[in-house]
Amino acid sequence: MYCLAYKIFIVSLSKWYYSFNVKSKKPKTMLKPLHSSAITGLDIYYAFKNGTSQLNLFVDEINRINVFPVRDADTGTNLYATTKSILDNTCWGRDLRSTFKSISSAAIENAKGNSGSIVALYLRGIYRAMDKFDGMTVSSLSEMLGSAYLYVYQSMSAPQEGTILTIMRVWAEQLRTISSTETLSIIEALRRSVLILRQALDETKNQLQVLSKVNVVDAGALGFVCFVEGMLKPYRKGKTKQYAPSKHMVFGTEEVLSQPVFRYCYEVNVLGASEQTAEIKSYLADFGDSLICTGDEERLHVHIHTDCPSIVSKYLSSKGIVEKIKVDDLQGQYFRSTLKKREICFGCRFFLRYD
Repeated sequence: MYCLAYKIFIVSLSKWYYSFNVKSKKPKTMLKPLHSSAITGLDIYYAFKNGTSQLNLFVDEINRINVFPVRDADTGTNLYATTKSILDNTCWGRDLRSTFKSISSAAIENAKGNSGSIVALYLRGIYRAMDKFDGMTVSSLSEMLGSAYLYVYQSMSAPQEGTILTIMRVWAEQLRTISSTETLSIIEALRRSVLILRQALDETKNQLQVLSKVNVVDAGALGFVCFVEGMLKPYRKGKTKQYAPSKHMVFGTEEVLSQPVFRYCYEVNVLGASEQTAEIKSYLADFGDSLICTGDEERLHVHIHTDCPSIVSKYLSSKGIVEKIKVDDLQGQYFRSTLKKREICFGCRFFLRYD
């Protein structure tokens, strides 16, 4: 009897110990490599998780200040949807290169909107540059980010300074400067470089006329900075300056914010069309703007603002198998975001009132 009671006590104690010491133990927010060679794909997972969580806090604010390239108030939503999809669809593992290959593929397959497509290009650029380096150092990281920036710049139909591109360029340049003048760990170099990103972000309002008119920074640039700061949050010392939204934004007049040039934002994945990227870009250039084409071995992701999505869709269908077609009404998004109360006629039968 006593033996049975003792066994029950031991089993109960073991379950309690397991529950307290294992189940309640939270995973580390991020591994802290002391040397560059210690960075693994799992470190990137935790960094992406932290960055996505931080970005989610700013989605509404990013949407609110979204005025370029069009005032459609969805940049924050698209950026978060893209990074969250990458987080959910990547095959995470310890090997850094295979992890980044999976990240790149997940980004291309699940990119949302103009900003999400640019991020997909950027991640693809980082993966492409990894072949040139044997290990990860501050110098090699700066070169990877610099190559990724050039890849994005050269892949866009009309790249603009004062946008997320500026932040990508400044980040690479700052890391390159740090690597040539100081001997720091990757984490310390990243922490140091991110401080400069805030200054570059503030400058975007002076680099694009539309941003200067409404006194805001670029929405995509803000989203990128928030994500990067979130990635490095576990290494942050003390409190950092939070973005202070402008209280002087004025929307609703065509003199300040013009209507979108093209009616629709069209994006799609085309399976088996990556080798035809140059031909597709050349053909679609006449059908709209904000054209972005990025792909891997399996698929090509196409994003374009156009008035004729049916023609674009028919053309792309001849190049491969189309999937994940997404069409947004840019003019409808513009009116919803800029007008307090107005009746708008679409065609001759449908009237919508926005309050």
